[in-house]
Amino acid sequence: MKSIRAFLANWNTTYSDRTKLQHGYAVLAIISLIVAGLVSLINYSLGQSLLFIAIITVLVFIGNGIVWALINTFVIPSSSHRPRQNKK
Repeated sequence: MKSIRAFLANWNTTYSDRTKLQHGYAVLAIISLIVAGLVSLINYSLGQSLLFIAIITVLVFIGNGIVWALINTFVIPSSSHRPRQNKK
């Protein structure tokens, strides 16, 4: 239990909020894909429905990554390089 707590504390301090969100989306997509596979062994149509949810989760993961890449490319650099105005 202490190793899990240490891992989560290290993960919390190492990564930014956006990266943690992406990790959450990736974990959610993987878990939903595994659950859809297991459920489809018992009930095929329900497994297909859960697979659709897993695919939507993967698309949200990809879309979020693209949006943050565009923000980091175009918005953040322009706001950090504002010229300083000298007060006289």
